[in-house]
Amino acid sequence: MFEHRCNLLLMRSGMQIMGKVGQMSAVEAFNDTQVFYMNDTSKAFGELFVVKSFYDWLKSIKTNDDTLECMNLLFEIHCLSRILADLGTFREYNYITADHEEMIKVEIINLCGKVKRHMVPLFDHIYPGDEMLDSMIAPSNGDLYGSIINRIYTAPKVFDRISSWKDLTRDQL
Repeated sequence: MFEHRCNLLLMRSGMQIMGKVGQMSAVEAFNDTQVFYMNDTSKAFGELFVVKSFYDWLKSIKTNDDTLECMNLLFEIHCLSRILADLGTFREYNYITADHEEMIKVEIINLCGKVKRHMVPLFDHIYPGDEMLDSMIAPSNGDLYGSIINRIYTAPKVFDRISSWKDLTRDQL
């Protein structure tokens, strides 16, 4: 499907360029079609490359069955989500119908239900470190109180007087 989208967008871009070449120079025709046609084509090619590369990598890895199942489910969710996001292109020439759109949405929900059992181990492995997350309310060691106290007490100038303290203490008569 991703190849079909790439080919369709490439064909549409070429047709736009060819239609404008008679009216202007080839460079101007390319520049006119670049904004609305060529950008979509390059994005589609990038997604095709990512999907094919990940699929090839997924076939080649040697790991336990749970990890492989999780990666396959996430791969399917990603692919179906990308198709759903660019449904207009896939609906062109009725490559995907309205019935297919509903089937894709139902399948994404089903896949989310299947991947649910893998979420805790997955997030345990990809949880960012404290230096990356930099959140006092989500410490990696689970010590919420200690994290808040440490962050507050070690903040620069936390116990200094505010710059306008003299204005606040003046008699206001």
